[in-house]
Amino acid sequence: MADDKTLKTMGTIHSEVMGRDAVHIAVVQIVAPRVLYSGAHVGPSGESAYTTITVGIVDPYLTEPVQPGGKCWLFLYPGSITSLRHEWTHPAFGAEERKGPLSEDAISQSKRWIEDYALASDKTYNAMMRAAKLWQESEDYTYDNTEAYKEGSYYEKLEEFWHHYEIVTGTRVDSKNSFFTCSC
Repeated sequence: MADDKTLKTMGTIHSEVMGRDAVHIAVVQIVAPRVLYSGAHVGPSGESAYTTITVGIVDPYLTEPVQPGGKCWLFLYPGSITSLRHEWTHPAFGAEERKGPLSEDAISQSKRWIEDYALASDKTYNAMMRAAKLWQESEDYTYDNTEAYKEGSYYEKLEEFWHHYEIVTGTRVDSKNSFFTCSC
């Protein structure tokens, strides 16, 4: 997995030996508003640097120009995305809504994941979901003086919890913070 040094040196001339690494690059499909050439720096909708701030480059692996109306990948600049889980966020792009209903199997798998997550934090599924719902509705913490939620992987897997919560509830979550606290 790429370290910060690799991402920070992408797009620069290197002053030291770097060796090898592998990186994740966020991509989004765009529709060409005009002829686009491989490696061109463009904005979120494929417009040129003359009309907007650039956010990435046209697929550098293309062997021919993309004609107006054609579709291609826009490779976002390294280090510009604000989250990564093979579903990324970037300030220049809105949140993509879910396309159609999820299968019952996907919902069941997410429910099982939350059950295991709750158990590892010494909670029940229902208690975990109630606390998360309360946080989403009012950003009110659920008090838990046992502090069991501080042990194990509660914080490490919090972002993944919110992903499964969205699947189970069918809602989009904006505030993905912790929702348990102690009263001490």
